[in-house]
Amino acid sequence: MAASFVFSQTNTIQIINFSQFNIKFTLISNNSSVYGMDCVPVIFNEDPVTLLSGNSVTYSQHNLSQNVIPAITKWRVYSANGNDTTYDLLTGASVPLADYSLTSWATIEMFTPAGEQVRLGRFCSPNATSGYYTLPSGYTINASWSTLNGNVLVVIT
Repeated sequence: MAASFVFSQTNTIQIINFSQFNIKFTLISNNSSVYGMDCVPVIFNEDPVTLLSGNSVTYSQHNLSQNVIPAITKWRVYSANGNDTTYDLLTGASVPLADYSLTSWATIEMFTPAGEQVRLGRFCSPNATSGYYTLPSGYTINASWSTLNGNVLVVIT
């Protein structure tokens, strides 16, 4: 599943889990204006976090994501300059402005209790609106992604 917004430091991604399952997920943000260069920078949490059934979370910034539940404490960054660095927010490190200021929330990848791995959100492509925004039927969960004024809402049922 994916979520996207215009700038990760000014817009939010909210995830609401109405399903009966605890859902593990990772988030990806990238620079959709440079699709010919793999949308770098790309920022993502490698270690999935778990959103409990009946809960929601809102992330406003990469560098504040350790202050909400579930907390994302580490972000891996593929920078436009070729660097591949992991920033551990709990040690005082932070994602550099040069990277996060170019990105927007792009994708949510979810892992269901049935072992399904699904993505919603925007693709890295010439058309920055291309992607999957509603999970097809047949999965353990239903999910949708919507964007309004740059803010992303992911609803899981």
